[in-house]
Amino acid sequence: MQDIIEYAFMLPVTASFIALAHYKIGSYPQSLPRSKNVRRELVEAIGIWGVLFVSVAYLMLCRYFLFRYYPFIKVGSRLLPLPHLFLMLEAPFLVEVVINKRSLYDLGISIPQSWVPAVASIGFGVLSGLFRYLIEPSYPVPWDYLVVGLFTPAFTEEWAYRTGIQQKLERVVGQHKSWIIGGLLYGLIHVPTDFFGTLWMASLGNLYIALMLFVNQCMFGCLWGILFIKCRSLIPIIISHYLTNYLPFIIARF
Repeated sequence: MQDIIEYAFMLPVTASFIALAHYKIGSYPQSLPRSKNVRRELVEAIGIWGVLFVSVAYLMLCRYFLFRYYPFIKVGSRLLPLPHLFLMLEAPFLVEVVINKRSLYDLGISIPQSWVPAVASIGFGVLSGLFRYLIEPSYPVPWDYLVVGLFTPAFTEEWAYRTGIQQKLERVVGQHKSWIIGGLLYGLIHVPTDFFGTLWMASLGNLYIALMLFVNQCMFGCLWGILFIKCRSLIPIIISHYLTNYLPFIIARF
């Protein structure tokens, strides 16, 4: 019941942040140039998403249904899914840097071009993390667990979905449609974890929690997508993502 109340409350709060980010926080920069080969750009974006979706679905099936061996690498107190982690890093790099010859600066590995949306994104991470700390039980976790969390999922997800997918969509459908579609794809990539994977098991198979998780994830994807476009930097978005996930555990350490 507590989880249902938490996610139900977060829906209008996140929706309000999306409206605030869209209309009030900073301004949209000039859109990325339209791709000279729209079909190829779209196929690449969908291809990256499809590879990652199949990868995470197979990971969840191996862990909870197929009971097949899946290679993990131990980093501190965490076990990281090596093939899926490799795909999240390599697929966008291969398509964008190797094939399309785009620089890391083009992909958002840079300081923010606008500081207002950058600071706002970090502020949202702090507020959402504090809310989670206040409404759900939090417990201290090892420091290495917190450090690894900055890399995955915070960096790996934003690298894959913001630079590998959303920016490609922007070159095809423009800014506004790109963060809407990108947010939906960000939510859909979590379907395996929400409905038959890790989060599904954590909720004891509660369909209402799974549905609200999915909607919240779509909204988070939209919000981070807007703020990423406006600041053109992954750094504050990664920090926001990290604080949303891990601030409750950091506070619990103290």
